[in-house]
Amino acid sequence: MASVVGVTSIKMTEGEFEISTTSPQEALMGIFALAQQKGAKVTNVNMKKASLEDVFLRITGRRIRS
Repeated sequence: MASVVGVTSIKMTEGEFEISTTSPQEALMGIFALAQQKGAKVTNVNMKKASLEDVFLRITGRRIRS
């Protein structure tokens, strides 16, 4: 999946993939095409725009303290 346009990182937990991307529309099309090519079925898609806390965590590796 790393070859899909726009995908910057992939995490797999409990049989689900969490994919970060710089280009959601292109990545989503590529993911569906790859799934079809591999004979896999996409059963659910959730999209979320990164929050400031998400960005901070990604850059520093730790959460913001209140």
